[in-house]
Amino acid sequence: MHYLLRSARETYPSVELRSALAQLDWVSGTRFSQPIPALEFELEVPHGFSWPDYLRPNSAIPLFSGPMCNVLQSAGVSNIDYYPARVTNTATGETREYRAANIIGIVAAMDRVQSVFEPARRHPVMVRSIDRLVIDETRCHGLRMFRLAEYDLLVLVDAQVAAMLDSASLTGIRIEKPSDWDGFAD
Repeated sequence: MHYLLRSARETYPSVELRSALAQLDWVSGTRFSQPIPALEFELEVPHGFSWPDYLRPNSAIPLFSGPMCNVLQSAGVSNIDYYPARVTNTATGETREYRAANIIGIVAAMDRVQSVFEPARRHPVMVRSIDRLVIDETRCHGLRMFRLAEYDLLVLVDAQVAAMLDSASLTGIRIEKPSDWDGFAD
């Protein structure tokens, strides 16, 4: 079984990319052909902020903490290219190092018969919205982690990766059954 890997976005304010960055598609599931500079992000939150292990900035670039990257590696996830990233809390001046994660692999794994969705107007695979998501496990090709081609903001992990993330001492991570997802973007 595959699960959704989501960031607990309700626990932190908007995270903004401040680095000048060529237009890259971080949700395409493909490797970048050009080097990526160190990325700088900002958020503004008062003292006492608890830094999560998974941040999702407005730019849709997933940011993973070092400990989260270690858990993923231990779980056998090898299809992620990481890039240095730093997040600064402009209210306090505190900074944290993260890794921008380019997840390699995009799979059309939505069961189009059992799922409830609104199709995209001019795209045979992508959908505009999903009200009920069902994954066709036969299409996951044994990948431990991948993006869902029908709705590329969604990241799926297999049961072993989900269990290892869930049992690790990480914060700000949500592991959800696809059927429990409320249909809103991550």
